[in-house]
Parts: sequence; structure tokens; C-alpha cells
Amino acid sequence: AISALDHLDALVKIDSEKEKLIDWIYTFQVQPEKTESSPNDYGFRGCTTCSSTMSKEEQKNLSEYHNLMKKRKVRGRLNKPEL
Repeated sequence: AISALDHLDALVKIDSEKEKLIDWIYTFQVQPEKTESSPNDYGFRGCTTCSSTMSKEEQKNLSEYHNLMKKRKVRGRLNKPEL
């Protein structure tokens, strides 16, 4: 949607909302942990329309879940959970 506004030269019409949009976009960024050296498992995750209604706590929990799943990933496959 932001890209479409840019193509239409309409970004100036949303000046008051730009900061909120920027903050919202960065909520989908997955940061590397200090011990990670490979950029393959971080960047921006896809978003859904319902996630924009999530509280900060729900977004944090989703990020923690994503990071947990990322740790279990080995060469594109998930490890079986330890019992």
C-alpha cells in the first residue's frame, strides 16, 4: 500500500501518519541475536492485517515465538522438539 502511494506521488497526503506507518513496518523486523552471524534467518517477516490490531505484548510474544522457531530451524527443516 505504501509503495502504491509512492507511485501515485501521494505520500505527502499522509504526512501526519508517516511516523506511525514507519513504526508499524518495523514491528515486523526480526533482529539477529548477538550470537548470530548468518543473515539468512532475519529481516522482515510477512504481516497480516490482524497483526496491526495486536497489542505490543502480543507482538512481542509473536516475535519470541518466531525467534524460537528460527533457533530450531536447520538447513530449511525444523528439528524435532526435545522431549
